[in-house]
Amino acid sequence: MNYGAWKALTVVGAVFAAATLPGALRTAVVATHVAAFSAAEPQDGKPLPPQPPAPIPKFEGPVVVLTGNERGFIRPCGCSKPKLGGIDRRAHAIAKLREKNPLLAAVSTGGLITEGGRQQELKMDAFLIALSAMNYAAFVPGADDFKIGAQALVERKGMCSFPMVLANAKVGETAFDGQAKLGDTGGVVIGLVEPMAPATGVLVTPAAPALARELKTCADAGFILVVYNGPEEHLDALVDAVPEALRAKTTFAVPGHSDMPIVTAKPAKGVPVVVPGGKGRAIGLLLPGKKPLFDSYTLVEKLPADETAAEILASYRRFVREENLVTALNRVPAKAAYVGDRKCKECHAQAHDDLEDSKHQKAMETLEKSGDDRDPECVKCHVTGWALEGGYVDLDKTPERKDIDCEHCHGPGADHVASLAKTPGGKVDQSTCVKCHDPDNSPQFKFETYWPKIVHR
Repeated sequence: MNYGAWKALTVVGAVFAAATLPGALRTAVVATHVAAFSAAEPQDGKPLPPQPPAPIPKFEGPVVVLTGNERGFIRPCGCSKPKLGGIDRRAHAIAKLREKNPLLAAVSTGGLITEGGRQQELKMDAFLIALSAMNYAAFVPGADDFKIGAQALVERKGMCSFPMVLANAKVGETAFDGQAKLGDTGGVVIGLVEPMAPATGVLVTPAAPALARELKTCADAGFILVVYNGPEEHLDALVDAVPEALRAKTTFAVPGHSDMPIVTAKPAKGVPVVVPGGKGRAIGLLLPGKKPLFDSYTLVEKLPADETAAEILASYRRFVREENLVTALNRVPAKAAYVGDRKCKECHAQAHDDLEDSKHQKAMETLEKSGDDRDPECVKCHVTGWALEGGYVDLDKTPERKDIDCEHCHGPGADHVASLAKTPGGKVDQSTCVKCHDPDNSPQFKFETYWPKIVHR
């Protein structure tokens, strides 16, 4: 399905409903992008203001945009400051790059999602449609991309304007393309994936023989990009499958551990290895035959949003909301029953009053304003008793559990009320906070700065 067909379905509201590191790795990040990314790192609890976008670079010769390891980040968390990434900003950046670099092709190295479930199905659809709208040349699925179901991913080939490329995998009798041409750049991409358990429904054959087979047809290619969705330590064995005559024009791409695009410090037997970055915060720029080989462009908050990609993102958010996925959780038993913060106030009036005007008490309000109050990935850190029996369900059924109240951090209080037993949450300290205030959602978090804002007696 192309974007035009998808857009037509979107108008009638049916598109998604129908689609039932280690320090040594951080070696080649361009200085301007370091500055932009550092704005998302802790700065005494106070984030730097959003940085202006860098000028769109122009290169001589072919350019390959590499993205991957999104890990579900189709957009940045609305709580992060500044917000880096998002498919809408990426689409704008790629369009501007194409204007200056006509010999440009884009490749997704996979890792779009990290888990299964209905929301991830909707997200995969939005990702693939957006990649089509951005004129990607290929998508190399990783093991996590099959978590929506192997057959389900294969069925989504029809909504892509590009091939899914895996030389050593098939689902049932359905094989993937082993390689794909990268537009007018003169290059090819070969896709490989690490072994997967038989229960996944994906038959994976050894990567090295599959690579050797595909390379037999690549003698005339201007350059060769080998995307291996597996551990970097496997690469030395894969390089042995690359003929000496082809190694000078071959580059490997692996998921790696860096959130920003880098060239790894250690080549694989002389063949360079790049990491496309992660979480959609930047795009990697492979420059075959050039020095440096790899550059990057950070998708800063002030970068304009592409209108088409913004529509796709808005539709994804709308379908998540309309399906009310917050109510469809598999809830597990809580350690006790919830009693509500009014019950806590009977004995802890001063502590309750200390917190009454805190941002924790207005946590759901921020999601209601942004329209994300029915998005499970957002709601889980803005309510009390997430995914637990007796905890939050939705605003209609359990309005008393919205926001971050006493029992979110201290645990459900029925046993404590009955017998003064210790609360199941135990001691509240930094380890409690970082369950939500993690680097992805609260990159500016610093315990020493934030704790005084909610300290209570």
